[in-house]
Amino acid sequence: MLFKTEMYPTRAAGTGIARALAIFPIGLILGFTPYWHLISGDDVANWIGYEAFARNAWRWPIFRSTLLNPPEGANILFTDTIP
Repeated sequence: MLFKTEMYPTRAAGTGIARALAIFPIGLILGFTPYWHLISGDDVANWIGYEAFARNAWRWPIFRSTLLNPPEGANILFTDTIP
């Protein structure tokens, strides 16, 4: 056996980091590219929906946020967001 089972999480994390660095430029990962400063188009709607989901208190139904369309709220799933 080459690796102990205790090393699997470390190997998985290392593999994930290596693949992310191979696919994406380091500036994009760290937030230094113009993409993060000039978000436009559908990305704006996705970002707003994500922020509303992430910053809102947890309640039932899970994907309902009162930060969009107050005071009734809106369902985050209809904002094309990937929570």
